[in-house]
This record gives sequence, C-alpha cells and structure tokens, in this order.
Amino acid sequence: MARDAEPDLHGLITDRRTELELQAEKLSQQLQDVRDELEELTVAERGARRLAEQLHAETRTTPGGDGEQQGDPP
Repeated sequence: MARDAEPDLHGLITDRRTELELQAEKLSQQLQDVRDELEELTVAERGARRLAEQLHAETRTTPGGDGEQQGDPP
C-alpha cells in the first residue's frame, strides 16, 4: 500500500508546486505592474509640481500681480 501511495503523493506534490510557481509568477508580474505605476505617478507628480511652480512664478511677475497674463483682455 505504501508503494501505491508514493506515486500519488509525488504527483500531488508536483502538481501543487506547479500551481504555486504559476501563482508566484502572476504575483511577481502584478508587483512589477504596481511598481511601474508608482514610478509613473511619481513622474507625473513631479511634472505637476514644476508646472504649478512656473505658473506661480509667472503670476507673481505679471504687472498688477492679480493673475492676469500680459496680453490677456481685462
């Protein structure tokens, strides 16, 4: 009986190992996708901050200082 159970046990272990390896691969890909998106958000945030700083600087240097750009109608 032990000999009959041994191949079944080996097959179960092999099948489970395959399932876990596939799951690990999927999770690894998901983690990489999350890291990529976080990096994209960081770049977008940096760009938005720079644009806001430029707009703020332009607004302060505009005559009147009321936020109107030169050449804009009143």
